[in-house]
Formats: sequence, C-alpha cells, structure tokens
Amino acid sequence: MAYVSTFVYAQDSNTVANTEGGNSLHLINPQHIFTPPFIPSLYSFAILFGILGIDQSKEHKIRVVFRGPNPNEDPIVDTGVFNYPANEQGKDLPIEMQGFLMNLNLRNVPLKIEGEYATDIYADGELLGTFPIKVKGKQIV
Repeated sequence: MAYVSTFVYAQDSNTVANTEGGNSLHLINPQHIFTPPFIPSLYSFAILFGILGIDQSKEHKIRVVFRGPNPNEDPIVDTGVFNYPANEQGKDLPIEMQGFLMNLNLRNVPLKIEGEYATDIYADGELLGTFPIKVKGKQIV
C-alpha cells in the first residue's frame, strides 16, 4: 500500500549537476514554520515528498493541494492531477521499497491570515497524507 515516506518544507530547492554525470537535488533551509515579514503576504517555498509502496512499472496520477486554515475556502494551490510516468528503475525491489521522490517549488503563494496551513498528497485518487505548517507573520498589516 502506497504511503508518504518523506515530507519536507524548505525555503527553496535546486537541481545541480553532480560528478557522476547526473543531477542532485539540494534543499535550501528546511522549514518547520513559515514567518513571512508581513501577513497578508506572498510567500515562496518548496516541498519535497517521497512515496513508497507504489509500483514503479506503472504510471500514477499525482495531485498536491496546499490549503489555508479555513476549511470552507478553496485550496490556495491545487496542481490538479498530473501523470508520474512508469519507469523500470526499481523493478528488482520488493513493492514496499519501490517509489519516488518529487519536489515542487511554489512561488508567490498568498498567505492571507496566520494559522495552520497544510499540504495534502494524493496518488491515484487516494489521500496519502496531510502535512501541516504554522504561519506567523513578523508584522501584521
């Protein structure tokens, strides 16, 4: 059964060429709270998540939703459903060890009020996890 094995909020992320001819993902300044200078504010950040227990030989439908503290409001960011392509990279591993890492850089996300925001991760229509983060402005406008 698929599950989120890893989740991190960060200030930013970059992909950098490594010495082995591939790329390395660099997370910059991991975050456990967001403290923008002002609320309301536009805020940029990155998320990284890993999913395990998912058959890599099949295509999967992924969706990421970032929502604010008010459950009656529409999500602030909704990627919609997008395809994660099949690959053969981990085919020799048991299914519980198959999976992938994914990162998203979110830019100028409106944070209207202080409170607890959250990111929901979906795979193939199933909610795999919800990851909260508290937001507190240094000043309120």
